[in-house]
Amino acid sequence: MDVRVVYDETCHVDVGELTPDREALIVESLRALRELFEKTNGHPPGAFQVAQVPLPKFTWQDQNWSITYTVQERKRFGRAASVVVSFRRVALKSQ
Repeated sequence: MDVRVVYDETCHVDVGELTPDREALIVESLRALRELFEKTNGHPPGAFQVAQVPLPKFTWQDQNWSITYTVQERKRFGRAASVVVSFRRVALKSQ
């Protein structure tokens, strides 16, 4: 199954002040989070659904990050063929 993780055009990213060292760390952390969401088809452990309409909306948190996102499954021949995970809000909790 094809899984894509994208940043919604209205995505709010809250990571605090960006210094060069901090920016590199945040970029690497966000890359790892995208990989986690790809591997789990947009349903990492601990995620919970907060809305159904117009798209299923979820929230996921760990000790450092809080992410709100939607999941859109596209079916082909009655089976899930692709999943698009759209990050709507990404916040670094320990700023």
